[in-house]
Amino acid sequence: MSEVVDDIWRQTIYPSDRSWSSWLAGYKGLKSADDLCRMLRPLLGKPFLKICGDSEARASIPSDTALQNAFEQLREEWRSSHATVSDLLMSPDASLNRNRYRPSSVQGWLTTLDSLFATHARVFGD
Repeated sequence: MSEVVDDIWRQTIYPSDRSWSSWLAGYKGLKSADDLCRMLRPLLGKPFLKICGDSEARASIPSDTALQNAFEQLREEWRSSHATVSDLLMSPDASLNRNRYRPSSVQGWLTTLDSLFATHARVFGD
């Protein structure tokens, strides 16, 4: 199995878009072929799993360009809607549970979104 996983890593994951490999490393903890092998080993012999062909699997992974375009669209939406969203969430009349969604926390989240969308750098890809 390790030889097959090594081939998959070398042919598919290593040359993939940076955002995909970063997501695998950060979210799934897959930083090497050995990590992938450890993740897949318990799945061997499970009759409910479906194995996809290469083209089917690749079609389900968004490209860095598509991710960047979606992020740019979201940035524009945030710029045009920030005041409305902020007013709705910070209003004393908002139907939010203020024990769970404290105004200081909500303000912090809004500030974080402002910072995220303020940058003009590319977020995905090289």
